[in-house]
Amino acid sequence: MRKLVLALCPLIAMPSLLAAQLVSARLALLTFDTPPMVTSTIPANGATGVPPGSTVTVNFSKAVNITAPGFKLECPAGTSVGFTVSPALPGGATSFVLHPGNLPQTTICTVTVVASQVADVGAGTHMPADYVFSFKTAFSE
Repeated sequence: MRKLVLALCPLIAMPSLLAAQLVSARLALLTFDTPPMVTSTIPANGATGVPPGSTVTVNFSKAVNITAPGFKLECPAGTSVGFTVSPALPGGATSFVLHPGNLPQTTICTVTVVASQVADVGAGTHMPADYVFSFKTAFSE
């Protein structure tokens, strides 16, 4: 009987070792930092009839800091349009609004969120790739 008990001792200790490894693995999953992502924009990608006086809103999956030039606005492609951003950069926010003034009428505008200039507030993780979306402005009399 004594030999059987001694033989079972490693098996009895194994569940606690497995439990410790499981806890360690779960903690590793919890501390894994996902990069920030653009979750939505206003106007939406492909929108048409956008009033030329509109602002552009970019929403992120988590609070981010943005350094210049974190956003690019071109109307049409290749023609930069000036704008201000709120909140002021770096921001530390989940939503940013671009205020371009009046955009050209009946023109396709392209917005680029520059990945290398966008990092989450907590870990400093950058977006994995630039995010690009476009919309078309309306004719306004």
